[in-house]
Amino acid sequence: IGRCPDVGPASTLSNINVMNAGARANLALVPATGDAGTCAFTLSEANVIVDELGTLTADAGYGWSLAPPRRVADTRQCTADWCSGKPGAGGVVRVPLGTTAPAAAVAITVTEAGAAGYVTVGPCDDIRAGAGERTSNVNFAKNATVTGLAVVSVEDGEVCAYTRSPVHVVIDVQAELTTEQTVGLLPVAPARAHDSRDAG
Repeated sequence: IGRCPDVGPASTLSNINVMNAGARANLALVPATGDAGTCAFTLSEANVIVDELGTLTADAGYGWSLAPPRRVADTRQCTADWCSGKPGAGGVVRVPLGTTAPAAAVAITVTEAGAAGYVTVGPCDDIRAGAGERTSNVNFAKNATVTGLAVVSVEDGEVCAYTRSPVHVVIDVQAELTTEQTVGLLPVAPARAHDSRDAG
């Protein structure tokens, strides 16, 4: 997905790779398109769903505060915040992030899935109001282990994870987004930096 002139059969780039009869989600940063428009190209027949999570601007929004990743949730473990085993279908897991930042970049890992489904992470009020049933951050098949990156809004230092089907959820904070724009993100035209299949 990207600017229409940059995507198509001639492109060697990809935002997400899928298998037959599998559902996948991923985070992609795409340039503002203006008159060029935004297009999604599929190498094989597939349905495509796009959820907009935010915008990047020069004069507003949050900056990235980078720190060593930290694990804030693992439903396989019994902790003070979760000790109920594998979340079930339609489950909601409250996850304190230990931050006052208004948003965070989190790695979401799902494992030991009891059935195909998806996980959505976001502000607890939004998740409980049904946002988890309308969008997804990570999609998975039965018995799969899948990781995806998401940028999520944080309310009162916590987020919630909605599980569409029974699955364990692991969340690691990768970065916090703050009002101090110390590190900015500059979008560029997609370019493949490495492909191990091309190694001699």
